[in-house]
Amino acid sequence: MKAFRPGPFQPSVLAACAALLLAGCASVPNVNVSRADAARIHRITILGVHEPANIWVTNMGGAAGAFGLVGGLVQAKIDSDHRKALVQVIAEAKPSLSQELVSTALAALKADGFQASYAPSLYPKPSADRKSDDYTGIHVDSDAMLSLWYKVVGYISPPSSTHYEPTVLLGVRLVDARSGQVLFEKTYAAGYAWKIRNVVQIPADSRNLYKDFDDVIAHSKDAVAALKLGEDEAVKRAAWDFRN
Repeated sequence: MKAFRPGPFQPSVLAACAALLLAGCASVPNVNVSRADAARIHRITILGVHEPANIWVTNMGGAAGAFGLVGGLVQAKIDSDHRKALVQVIAEAKPSLSQELVSTALAALKADGFQASYAPSLYPKPSADRKSDDYTGIHVDSDAMLSLWYKVVGYISPPSSTHYEPTVLLGVRLVDARSGQVLFEKTYAAGYAWKIRNVVQIPADSRNLYKDFDDVIAHSKDAVAALKLGEDEAVKRAAWDFRN
């Protein structure tokens, strides 16, 4: 089981890990807020959120399942073309995915009793070994800092199926604003059921399943709305988890 730990500063690492995720041979951190920390955290600053860098369209059956290596190469080309189409659709969405995510996160935190703010220009930097995030240079007038980052966003057709379903794999990390200690860290999977140890799964709404990728593009506005719904559900669940 390989640990999957890339954080907000590492979008390029995510593509390299995607094969591990699809193969179901990855694990993610699972850190819960202690009762003592939950009681003292009242103000949270959300740090800058990048637009998703790892947009996926993957048919896990397709030609690869039927025709081996040659089929795999054919399917890879088809998936690549589909990704380009989805990237364009997502790029045209207003508000953008990250704007929607931040707006929902602020509202969810406030609904759960926190004072919440957003600092779009503040990000953690890579640690010296580039295996984690360094928050020491960030100064905020809050009790904790919240990092949100997209691990995977897109549409997946599961094995033995022709339909496509949305997937949003969202990393959530709460860090003590003074010490830099990680107080909470989880990965939320909205939609497609990833085989990842410790992931928090949020099932897809059956109304957001598409019979094939052409159907996704034919209903592109609804398809993007389904991704936004997924990230909304994930961040709402995270805000609730901070208190529970």
